[in-house]
Amino acid sequence: MSIPTQDPKGYYRILGLALDADETAIKQAYRRKAFELHPDRNPSPNAVAEFQRINDAYHTLSDPRGRALYATLTTPRPAAAASPTPTSRPRPAAASGPRACSSCGQVTAQPRYIIFEKVTGRLWRTERTPISGVFCRRCAERLGFAASLHCWLKGWWAVPLGPPHTLSALWVNLRGGVKPDRENSALLLQQARAFLARGDRSLAHGLATQALALAPAEGRDRDNAERMLNALGAEPGRRLRNVWMGPGIGFWLQLLPPAGLGLVFALVALPWL
Repeated sequence: MSIPTQDPKGYYRILGLALDADETAIKQAYRRKAFELHPDRNPSPNAVAEFQRINDAYHTLSDPRGRALYATLTTPRPAAAASPTPTSRPRPAAASGPRACSSCGQVTAQPRYIIFEKVTGRLWRTERTPISGVFCRRCAERLGFAASLHCWLKGWWAVPLGPPHTLSALWVNLRGGVKPDRENSALLLQQARAFLARGDRSLAHGLATQALALAPAEGRDRDNAERMLNALGAEPGRRLRNVWMGPGIGFWLQLLPPAGLGLVFALVALPWL
């Protein structure tokens, strides 16, 4: 049985951080630990391994996307063994239901796990906050626009990293956020199993096909998707349209601020030209 934890690899514990630590606290904790555990000062025979571990923790937690992905990991823990009885029989595991949107709570066939970025400039430092979750297309577009609008209004006002971090976040959000293939393959396969349990074989086949397209070249996710498609048999006549194809209204809304700035610049510069 796998139980999700908020610190599955102990990175927060290694650096002595709270789960809600900001970017400045992470940097300060890393510098302090790096000084203490540097192999030149650490007499432990495992000094190199310990130093590498705090480096791994820092590189994961200091990157908003890496930190958001880290929060989705799970740590396997053995379940407590029940005392056997002569009459006890193993019970079949209950089928998990479909995942709902983290924002609106609606169940849709094709949600996606997405990471948006929000940047806040505070004079000499910037705060990069990931916004992650399982979203439907409508909520993803709304959240992407809201994150970009926050960046436009509050991201630039830090020296010297405010502008580059803001531009990076705006580009990520304009492209629809970061959609990790592996996590979304597992998510679509979960949806496929849930809709198959409801008797919708056609929808389950379409979702399993999308899961296979996103799965890594090798691994359990690809094997599970292929097994499900083999069990479902031939492809149904009606194919499932990918609702995430093409730009949506959120894409065009995010273009409004730069378009407005360009228009203002043109109106100001036109008399001089």
